[in-house]
Amino acid sequence: MSGYQFIGKATPTMQKQINTSLVYHYIYEHDLCHRAIIAKDLNLSAPAVSRAVETLLERQDILEKSKVQLKNGKKVSQLQFNAEKGYVIGIDLLRSPLKLVIADYTGKIVKRHTGFDMNREDDITKDLIVETRKLIDSFVADGIPKKKITAVGVGVPATIDSTTGVVLGTQRYDYLLGQNYGETIEAAFKLPTFVDNVTNMSALAERRRGVSKGKKDSVFVEISTGIGLGLIMNGTIYPGSFGAAGEIGYTPLSLEHLKEPSGPLGYLERTFSMQGLASRAQLCGIGLGCDSPLTVVAETFSLAHEGNADALNICNDFLQHLLILCSNVILILNPDQVVLGGSIAEMPYIDELIMTPLAEQLRDILPFDLPQIVLSSLGDDSGVIGAVEMALNRLKSAQYPYRAER
Repeated sequence: MSGYQFIGKATPTMQKQINTSLVYHYIYEHDLCHRAIIAKDLNLSAPAVSRAVETLLERQDILEKSKVQLKNGKKVSQLQFNAEKGYVIGIDLLRSPLKLVIADYTGKIVKRHTGFDMNREDDITKDLIVETRKLIDSFVADGIPKKKITAVGVGVPATIDSTTGVVLGTQRYDYLLGQNYGETIEAAFKLPTFVDNVTNMSALAERRRGVSKGKKDSVFVEISTGIGLGLIMNGTIYPGSFGAAGEIGYTPLSLEHLKEPSGPLGYLERTFSMQGLASRAQLCGIGLGCDSPLTVVAETFSLAHEGNADALNICNDFLQHLLILCSNVILILNPDQVVLGGSIAEMPYIDELIMTPLAEQLRDILPFDLPQIVLSSLGDDSGVIGAVEMALNRLKSAQYPYRAER
């Protein structure tokens, strides 16, 4: 980690604010650290770090733990981020059924709630408020004051106006169009609410807590109720000129796909989302007694592993389309990692049926070294964890805007 460089001359008051902000974010990212290592890594003087630490202790943003002895024999107090200073709500409007969580200030999930089925045509706004209230009531029943909840993050399968929070475009749910869930939830619960594309949130979650930690350029391939890409470029989310980067559901992967009838869903979205895979399986008589698309696809993967011809054909067709998609993405963006995530990451035998042959065949196609091809470590939770991270980042950046380069 390199030190923060302020362009221009900072006043003493501003420099103190900068130092406090840098130390705050450092302790958040390096739990159980001590003053000397903070000073070394941030290239700050020991007195500057001590002043910042005292400010953060006074505000109860951090806690001072018991002393430990270093190799040189010196004893130092360990510093820890105060996880219980507040809590945030995370909501994922892509997965079905609806996912809602409450997490502490380190992002650790402490309460979960499952809501209604997202595969429907009616406006969900009223029911979303009801389910959010159920989550909050359950949380308060555990003995934690409602006032400790400080913000809400919402991941939406849509293109979002970054200025207003209004949904500009969506492939799967027409009723999302024109909605402003930030304003709606904020009005209902009097909590600051932040809304963004859910696949971008999944990519953010992987970089903060999952397999993309430390990666500067990674691609998150989301396959759940919908299909999309979350792009981390040079360490930050790349949204595109108006937030639509990664809308790959409309991507044609062959000349034949160009002849497919147009509609609200693109070819990939129709064919290779979890709903698309489940529909293909059921046409072959697979999963007819299952209660959801996820269980149909899980049965398909299990049957493919056992050698069922129809199930193998579906999995192999999925693999070939994923191969074309990933090779195009890698050749265009040259990332150091591609993450396959969403509901697909939790399917049985995914490594054997998809991940291993995908990497082997990509290696034969690419004219350069293969980037990491990995499964999401967060599975179907990536969306809600990302929504939590977004809310935490917005809250923390508002009070502590300065960060060291990573």
